Amino acid sequence: MDYIPTQFLAELIKHEGFDGICYKSGSGKGLNYLLFNLHDADLINCSVMRTISVEYKFEECSNPYFVKDDGSITFIKVQF
Repeated sequence: MDYIPTQFLAELIKHEGFDGICYKSGSGKGLNYLLFNLHDADLINCSVMRTISVEYKFEECSNPYFVKDDGSITFIKVQF
């Protein structure tokens, strides 16, 4: 259920003719690539990795949202 908005966005981008999406990793400093068609890339190397440790640090976001009385949500856009 949590992934429905991102799935919708990915399908919209795919429908617009894009081959995929590149985005910053949420668990490190790298990049993640989402390809809509696996035949658009060639596999060069493949390995199985074991997770040794994971660390999460949290802080309050500076982009709050407000829920109005009618149930609608207003987001405050923050530029990075």
